[in-house]
Amino acid sequence: MSQLETVKRDIQNAKDLVDQFRATVASGGEVDYDEFNSVIEAACSKAIALPFDQVAEIRSDLSGLLEQLSLAKQELGANEAGEASTR
Repeated sequence: MSQLETVKRDIQNAKDLVDQFRATVASGGEVDYDEFNSVIEAACSKAIALPFDQVAEIRSDLSGLLEQLSLAKQELGANEAGEASTR
């Protein structure tokens, strides 16, 4: 498997993890933030380590991951605000 394919796979795994994170937050479940941060950091680190000419090939993958992370942040904020208002 090429370095580019590995990065694409790692970004997809990170997207899948964000989906799981969002579902867990929505259901009020517990999240392992250490694992979450580690997977996201590893995928992004590998992406920026690619040669510049290959980065264009993963731009849409990274953009999709960023969109999912943004949604997760919004949902987490809304969830925390909801919890704070019930206290």
